Amino acid sequence: HLQTFLRSSLLGTAWQFGNQEVIGTAIELFQEWKKNKTLDPNLKNVVYQVGVAYGSEEDWDYMWRWYNETADPYEKRLCLRALAQSSEPWILSRYLNYSITKVRTQDTLTVVELVSSNVNGRFLAWNFVRNNFEYFSEVYGGGSFSFSGLIRSITSAFSTELELREVEAFFGEIPDLGSGTRATRQAIETIRGNIAWLGANLDLLERCLKNIEQCFT
Repeated sequence: HLQTFLRSSLLGTAWQFGNQEVIGTAIELFQEWKKNKTLDPNLKNVVYQVGVAYGSEEDWDYMWRWYNETADPYEKRLCLRALAQSSEPWILSRYLNYSITKVRTQDTLTVVELVSSNVNGRFLAWNFVRNNFEYFSEVYGGGSFSFSGLIRSITSAFSTELELREVEAFFGEIPDLGSGTRATRQAIETIRGNIAWLGANLDLLERCLKNIEQCFT
């Protein structure tokens, strides 16, 4: 089990860092899976994600249909994660809209959080939550830990003064955040910490990106 987990984790890391061999193989496996639904269960997570990330609108639609057709809860979770990997902003926007119209209520927050973790969907998710905040507050507010988690997750990667001001301004206009009050304070502190960390390490990061070997010397 440990070897299987490590294999899956390494492949997941490899494609996210742009390993062309892994990506090419995963794309081939994804297309084969679409034809015959045959795929090593231990590779599904990576293959599904790569297939959507490097695929077409048709590939995304195929995965969406499979999400709706399968009765396997594990398969549904894999589909939800894969669907959030698209590089097309308009597809991610559609997916966000589906999260409150076509996805099971218990999966809505998962979809939003997954899209927010995609660099192409980070601001889409933030704007989506802002524009639909009344809905999220009504359905998931109150004493919900999920609501607090949503606030933290959609802002956790913010790292600029502009983003900080946007978050402070938006939540500052809401008189009662309920269970989200503490999460909002934590989110703001996290953004400030991100800004401070980048300010102290930006030069090093830029050097590392120019020559990755410097990170290990």
